[in-house]
Amino acid sequence: MIVVDLDVVGWSQVGVRDGFGRSDEWDVLCANGILLHGLYRDTYAFRTEAVFTNHHFAGDDFAEYNLTAADRTHYASVVKTGKQEATRLMDTRRATVSGALPKPVAVQSCFGGLALYKSSSSLDTSCEYTHRSPGEEKRFMLDCEHVLFHQCLREQTTGGTEASRPLRVMASPHMKLWYGHSTVEEIKWRSVFGGVLPKPVLDHFLPPSARPAAH
Repeated sequence: MIVVDLDVVGWSQVGVRDGFGRSDEWDVLCANGILLHGLYRDTYAFRTEAVFTNHHFAGDDFAEYNLTAADRTHYASVVKTGKQEATRLMDTRRATVSGALPKPVAVQSCFGGLALYKSSSSLDTSCEYTHRSPGEEKRFMLDCEHVLFHQCLREQTTGGTEASRPLRVMASPHMKLWYGHSTVEEIKWRSVFGGVLPKPVLDHFLPPSARPAAH
């Protein structure tokens, strides 16, 4: 099963093929969704044991989470560090000595604009996307919907036929996806006037007459 955002410019077909080629390594595989200047975007959905990015704990409504002002200051620092680490882990400039791209990163949660799910890991559960607190009130944001969905999957499925094996959620730096702007027309003009769209995106969306001149 493929889950994808609809407000993206495109994705690397080579990266997606690479992901399917590694299907024995994952139960969930997320894309490396980057902004047009190359920075990893979806830090909110990205979690590991060492990376915490729930910005609600550092927001103006921190009291809704039974946190103090001192707690808010603490989490602001934690979230900032977590975002930086998530960006570092997904940076494809972390090439190995041989020049190969880094392998998928084991995480607790991720998304990046596109994710591949093995049906055995996601369809036979009662898990659903939600980011609100439980109960009828649902009065405040609990966390990113991807984080809560993956947490539920880990609790309700083993991730495969081996009962002892936990769900394997991976983020692939190689499976790139590009977030854009609200319209292709805006992307076109940003490109013509010095934008930084990657060449695969230009080739996919823009006719030759609209592409920036080569230097």
